[in-house]
Amino acid sequence: MVFEEVFLDKNALQKYQMFQSLVVTERQQLTINDLATDLNLNYQQAYATYKELVNDMEQITATTIKTGKWIEPAQFPITVDEYRLFLLRNAIAFQFIDYIVQADQPSLAKFCSEHFTSQSTLTRKMVPVKKLLQHYRLNFSYTTLEFEGDEKGIRLFLNLFYWISFHGIEWPFKHVRLDSIQETFAHSALPDLHPDPIVQIQDLNLIAICRLRILQNHIISDMSRYTDIVGPDHRIDLYHSRIYDALPHQQRVAESQFFSFVVNRSLRYHENWGSLQQEFLQQDQFHEAWIWQFVQQLIDNLSSYCKPRQANSLRHDRQLFGNLLRVVISFTVMEGDYAKMIDFYYPSRLAYEQSNLFALVKKVLAQLQTQAEFASTRHFGDTFLHEVYYLILPYLKSFRINQVVYVKTILESADLVTRELYTFLEDMNTVELLGSDDPLESADLVITSLSTTDPYLKKLDLEGIKVVNWNIDALDSDYMNLYMVIKEIYLDKIL
Repeated sequence: MVFEEVFLDKNALQKYQMFQSLVVTERQQLTINDLATDLNLNYQQAYATYKELVNDMEQITATTIKTGKWIEPAQFPITVDEYRLFLLRNAIAFQFIDYIVQADQPSLAKFCSEHFTSQSTLTRKMVPVKKLLQHYRLNFSYTTLEFEGDEKGIRLFLNLFYWISFHGIEWPFKHVRLDSIQETFAHSALPDLHPDPIVQIQDLNLIAICRLRILQNHIISDMSRYTDIVGPDHRIDLYHSRIYDALPHQQRVAESQFFSFVVNRSLRYHENWGSLQQEFLQQDQFHEAWIWQFVQQLIDNLSSYCKPRQANSLRHDRQLFGNLLRVVISFTVMEGDYAKMIDFYYPSRLAYEQSNLFALVKKVLAQLQTQAEFASTRHFGDTFLHEVYYLILPYLKSFRINQVVYVKTILESADLVTRELYTFLEDMNTVELLGSDDPLESADLVITSLSTTDPYLKKLDLEGIKVVNWNIDALDSDYMNLYMVIKEIYLDKIL
């Protein structure tokens, strides 16, 4: 599912998609017909949507947009994030969720009156949101205007809701000041704000949501599924402020453990781990937990399907091990699926589920889940399988799976110019470079600096093999075209 599809109506969604098309284009000018083609609309639909988009832009920027035959993207100076927030703020579904979270004494009748809508219209607009919440075993009541379900899941959903909607443009919360949250952070057990500005904002957003929920008497009182794994003392103490004086000690501890869980569950794709992450993975109790054994066996079993030289690398890949641990911990603590960023990407961007690697990961997971000590993972569902698969996918060419693109090069002797090409190819997880002794018929793609009319090439049997002529002075566009050729061959293999 896509976030905007859940909260925007059809008309607003078309405007948002048109704006995206405008701001990402490299064209200096385009026409209504171009936009209609981009969005698969007819001319009349595209024209009407564009006129509404212009009205929105003039309202946001307080300037007049010049209209005529040619559309100039430069006349639309705001970002995609800013326009998304503008549309969301005018969407009933977004307004209602925000109202439930932030209103002092929420009332359904008052909301409908203030937003000039009927309860039946509101109910209809909220159908996609309710469906999304139910996927995470959550709901909300029109009677009490309260969220229903596990408080941990509610907070993770709200954290994502406000992060995607506001995306650092402005502070989302009316009754919780940013400087107050920064003060809470300053008095916590954390050494300092994270150096990454995005992580900083996400941490502060999460603390604000936790404070709002606590002040509304929605307390997390049990984090035993987390402490059973990492130990009872692993927490990040946040709640020293007088605001939390009324909170019993045990609930303060559980709240701090929840924050620790959220901070440590984030996937990381670089080796520069901070001290908190180092400490997290070095817990003695953690090493004895079934989760540690589950991930170790998962990697060991997968490595048995690797090429001989790659198996050991997979077993000792600390980054992969740590990320798989985080996924298993998250599904264990949340007792199944929960709201996360990957849920709101277009499925077509991620799901190469026809690949042999997906089938292999599915088989290995299913075999592990038959073991009694790992029985609790059986109810994690398809989302768990997909997350594990996405973490394994970058290692595609390490496996004995005939679904990579085998590339043979016929080029001048290696120098700085051809080195750039080899580096480009080696960095692609879908490409396997063939050696000089490998037979030509093994190749899916031949890259050569020789002309196709060259007598040497004419002697070779290239039937059924894609040939790319490579310029020694290749431009960025040549690399892009080569990437698209490789992608097409790869997709032909797996689809």
